[in-house]
Amino acid sequence: MNMKKGILYGVLSGVSWAVNALLLYNVLNLYAAAKGDTGSFKGWMLILTCALVIALVDSALAFISELLILAKMKKLGEFWKTLLSRDSIAVLPAAICSGVFGAVPYVIASNYNSPLALTLSTAFPAIGAITAVIWFKEKLTKIKFAGILVTIIGVGAMTGLGETVPWFVYLIALIPAFGYAFEGLFGYNAMRGDIHPEVTTVMRRVYFILLFSIMILICSAITGDFGYIGELLSSFEVNAEVFPFLTGLVGNKAAIWVIFFIGSACSAISYAVWYFSMIYGGVGTAQALNITYSAFLVVFMAIPPFKVIPGIGTIIGVLIILAGAVIVSYESIRADRENAN
Repeated sequence: MNMKKGILYGVLSGVSWAVNALLLYNVLNLYAAAKGDTGSFKGWMLILTCALVIALVDSALAFISELLILAKMKKLGEFWKTLLSRDSIAVLPAAICSGVFGAVPYVIASNYNSPLALTLSTAFPAIGAITAVIWFKEKLTKIKFAGILVTIIGVGAMTGLGETVPWFVYLIALIPAFGYAFEGLFGYNAMRGDIHPEVTTVMRRVYFILLFSIMILICSAITGDFGYIGELLSSFEVNAEVFPFLTGLVGNKAAIWVIFFIGSACSAISYAVWYFSMIYGGVGTAQALNITYSAFLVVFMAIPPFKVIPGIGTIIGVLIILAGAVIVSYESIRADRENAN
């Protein structure tokens, strides 16, 4: 344990994920050719296909970034050796939890009620912290757990629960919280062995790419619309309608893919430092600090050239999230020093 490093890496995971969200879902418009509806099974398959294609491209570009990082760290040999060994299976559950039990139910819930999906999915730090106490015998003080809950409440204050939806949507929206929590737990468990944290993140990315590819093929086979994949890939554009300063980049496919690559590289960085944060600071601290990305995103959107001024409710939510992060960080350092003595 090195709690200060754990906190620093946790905050960096939130910042880098915020940049990923800023570039991929604000600067870029990745849903220009999206189609589908919630009124039919085929419509749902088209919605899922769109989300999975974007996730696959993001993962593929992030994979390139991660390979470059491994090369810089002189860990490429270790990566290929581990990937082709039985040790790599330890990372597979993390990919399944994030892909099948994270991304898919999140997409479904978002199409019913986006604020609800975001709010309930961010309950994953609380689930992860409690499970880590049982699984890894981590220390979790009442104050630290209260700080984790405060960060989750902050997200809820920012986004709310949206309009009332059928009861089953609330259950679907809660599934990603368990998926993302156990993604981190299984990844952390793999790193507790002999697998280097950065090698773990890249192996997880390989499984992501395989998993998303299989799911896209299944969805396309069900709909019979394999051309939809090409339509989506060719439709990626900048979001000039919302941000006029991007008008000069409309139709510039090279610029669009560069922006996509930078955003995906930030995703790669976010996962790497998130795993490092778990190693140095524990699961609860890392997961709580990761969701500060929503607060950082609001801050980034408020400064030029975006100049999106947040409402009072959003500002209150950001302050609550940051307050929760401070509580978690302070209590983590205090408890760590107390245990050392």
